[in-house]
Amino acid sequence: MDRRGIWICFALAAALSQAADEDCECVPYFQCVDGKIVTDGEGLLDVRLKTCAGIDVCCQLPTTTTDRAKPDNPQPVFPEPVDPEPVDGDPEPLSPGQTDPPPVDQATTPSGQTNPRPVDPTRINNSTKYTLPTVLGTPGCGRRRVGLLPSRISNAGSLADTFYGEAPWMVMIMNQDTFVCGGTLVKPSIVMTAAHCIPETGFSRLTVRVGEYNTSTTDEPIKHVDKKVKTVITHPDFNSKNLANDVALIELDTPAVFSETVDVICTPDAAEPVNTKDCVAYGWGVTDKNTKDLVQDSLKRVDLPVITRDECQNKMRLTRLGKYFSLLPGFLCAGGQTGMDTCKGDGGGPLICPLRKDSTRLAQVGIISWGIDCGKGNPTVFASVDHYMSWIRQQIA
Repeated sequence: MDRRGIWICFALAAALSQAADEDCECVPYFQCVDGKIVTDGEGLLDVRLKTCAGIDVCCQLPTTTTDRAKPDNPQPVFPEPVDPEPVDGDPEPLSPGQTDPPPVDQATTPSGQTNPRPVDPTRINNSTKYTLPTVLGTPGCGRRRVGLLPSRISNAGSLADTFYGEAPWMVMIMNQDTFVCGGTLVKPSIVMTAAHCIPETGFSRLTVRVGEYNTSTTDEPIKHVDKKVKTVITHPDFNSKNLANDVALIELDTPAVFSETVDVICTPDAAEPVNTKDCVAYGWGVTDKNTKDLVQDSLKRVDLPVITRDECQNKMRLTRLGKYFSLLPGFLCAGGQTGMDTCKGDGGGPLICPLRKDSTRLAQVGIISWGIDCGKGNPTVFASVDHYMSWIRQQIA
C-alpha cells in the first residue's frame, strides 16, 4: 500500500471513531453497564432494608435451635389471643375460591370494620409507663389515634418519637426473631409490605409481630403478638435490581385481634382524596446508614410531603444516578429535605396521609422502597399503593 492509501485508511478510521463518539458520552463507570447508560438506577439504589454494619455480613443462622446462642435477655413468649366472640362481617383469612370483595380499598367506613374489641386478659399489662390512646372517628379503617402527650423531637433532629399506639396498623416483619422490615395491616389477616423484604429463600422463617411499640421493653399495656405466616404473594414482575413493582402481601395464619393498638389502615380511594402535604412515614429503621445500631427501640415518624415526579426525578439526577435517570412507573416520592428521610430498616413501612374531608381518617399511599443515602436531602421513593391497587384487590379477593 502506498503512502496515499495509508492516509486514506487513517482518515476513514478517524471518521468512524468520531461517529462512534457522537453516539456515546463519558459517564462514571458505575452508570455504564454492558456499554449502555443506566437510566433506572439498577445497582445504584439504597434499598431500605436492614443490613449489617461495618464489615459484618449477614450469615444464615443454624437450622437447629440447639446450635443458636440464647439472648441475654430473651423476651417472654405470650400465648396467642383467642377471639371468643368473632364479630359477623370481620374479614376472614384467604381461602381457595373466595369471592367476596375485600374492604381494603374503602377509605371511609368499610363494612365489616368494627370498634376495638376486648383483648385477651393474658395480654394486658398493668403498666403505668404507657397510656392507651384515644381512638377518633367512626368505625372503619385508618382511625386516627391521639395520645395524652404530643410526639417529642428526638436527638436525631428530624425524627419524632411516636406515642404509644399512634400507628396501630404497623407490624414488624421478623426473620428468625431478627427484625427485617416494616409492614401494615390492610385486613386482619393481610399485611402489605415491600417485595424486597421477602427473603429469596422463602418465607418459612418469617413471623409478623403486631401491636409492637418499643422493642426494648415489655411494659406496654397490651402485649404484642407474633403471628405465623401462612403464605406470601410477591408481585410477579418485581425486579430486585431496580426495585420495580416493589410490593408484596403476607397472609397470616390467624387474623389479628383489633384493639387500641392493633387496627387496619385504609388504602387509596379515588372518591376520597388525601392531603398529600401532610403525610408521615413510620419505621423502626436507623437514622444513619453507617450506624452500628440496626433498629430503633421505639417506633419513629418523619413528616414527608409528597412531591411531583418531575421534582423527584430532577433531584435524583443530581445524585450518583446521573442526568439520564428516569423514575419508573409505580413509584412516588416524598420529602427531599436534609435530615428528613427514611433509612435502612424502614423498608416495607408506610407513607400515611389524612383524608382531605376527614382528618381523623388515614390512608396509606406508599410503601417505603429505596432512596439515595440517608438524610442528605434526597427524596424517599415509595411503591405507589394506588398504582398497584388493582393487583392487590385481585390477590385478596
